Amino acid sequence: MTWTPINIATQLFQNVDDIELRNAFSAIENAYINEAGSHKRFPGLSVFANLPGSEPVYPYRHTATNDVYAVSSSRVYRIDRDGNYVDLTKAPLSGGGRPVFTETVDEIVIAAGGDIIRCDGNKTQVLSPDAPDATHVAYIDSILIANEKDSGRFAHANFGDARTWDPLDVFAADSKPDNVTAVMVTPYREILVAGPQSVEQYSRLEGETPFYRRWTVDEGIIAPYSMVFEDGAVFCVNSKKEFVRLSLQNSEPVSGDIARILSAISEQQWQKAWCQRFEIDGQRFLMLQIPEADTPYGGKGLTYLFDVKHRKWSNLYGWNPQLAMPDIYPVHSVCEAYDRVLCGGEGVIYEMTPRDFVNASKPQRMIGRTAHLGDQPVEISDTRLRIVRGVGTYTTEPVIRMRCKVDNRYWSNWVERKLGRTGTQTAALLFGGFGTGEHFQFEWEIIHDCQITVMGLDADITAVGW
Repeated sequence: MTWTPINIATQLFQNVDDIELRNAFSAIENAYINEAGSHKRFPGLSVFANLPGSEPVYPYRHTATNDVYAVSSSRVYRIDRDGNYVDLTKAPLSGGGRPVFTETVDEIVIAAGGDIIRCDGNKTQVLSPDAPDATHVAYIDSILIANEKDSGRFAHANFGDARTWDPLDVFAADSKPDNVTAVMVTPYREILVAGPQSVEQYSRLEGETPFYRRWTVDEGIIAPYSMVFEDGAVFCVNSKKEFVRLSLQNSEPVSGDIARILSAISEQQWQKAWCQRFEIDGQRFLMLQIPEADTPYGGKGLTYLFDVKHRKWSNLYGWNPQLAMPDIYPVHSVCEAYDRVLCGGEGVIYEMTPRDFVNASKPQRMIGRTAHLGDQPVEISDTRLRIVRGVGTYTTEPVIRMRCKVDNRYWSNWVERKLGRTGTQTAALLFGGFGTGEHFQFEWEIIHDCQITVMGLDADITAVGW
């Protein structure tokens, strides 16, 4: 018996038809490739805090106080380390859009398409009757900035006084005649003003004119809530429907592996897309969710996980128990606080936890599906997965299963193997042979609530003649 290793550290690649794929994965769901090149199961979601109602929740960590604030159904809450909440709403958040947060010296400021709201840790108030209706707010050098909704302008408050807005303190982003749909300030003190057709960078000036335009990028941002700073640059979805790394005037696409999927998403479906960063086990990720995009399972809601360092993608899904099918990943926002990764659900804040591998009490299905491997007649007389075992309890053993498609004809029956009770040391599971053909595609799946790491896939291959 001679084992031939199959490379599982290669990336997800969805830019060609599945049958054309020869050297990458066609599916990696609810998992990511770690630094060792293994497939590691993505953490599950456990309840951290329950809020009133069942509307989407958007948590935010105040960097100075480390308090967590959250918006849900136009109301603003403060949540402590134990998950207890206090309703701070006196002036509700209006506009109906996705909340965008920023911080001044002594308060948080929130915009969602209507009146800008401020909160100093007590009750919320309308920031100023003179401030514009805005979808985005940002803060730099004691100056609060906001876009004027449905216009090509952005405005700013007085220096050191976020509640005073002079109607003349307005800038027109005019490199292209489009509306300003996003504004952000990077840690490099860059002010980015974006629209569907262009991105402009402004820098600070001393004196009566506080900003000047430094450069422009000849492409816009189709998803206004996709802008996130990470790895020394801004990542976002541009007007070409590419996920790009934007640094100065250089726009580097990093979504080539999934470009065909992203380009098929309509401009309207991109409007509610969002992206945020977080860290797991020392690896930095960006979560890109397009909640209105079509999925390969016939539903709505694509969620991608992007490994910043290695530029690799995978998918995250929830589960519909009635249809026994993957569903949209049940998260609307992500923030890191209280030494946790917190995620806003519907009427609830979840914590990503490596202790549980269910999503909000629903199954989390981890799968890996290889390319079509091989190009000449062979017989596969045995296969094995090398895994981390002993993930069950002292009385139960979770199950992993694998199947194979030969020459793209049909999938074999699932072959199931137990993952071992607590303390089991065996690190390889044999799944038997899958017959003779020119190319093979393997798929593994696990639904049970347990940690699992797939370290390798090997096949016992013998060349044959027809």
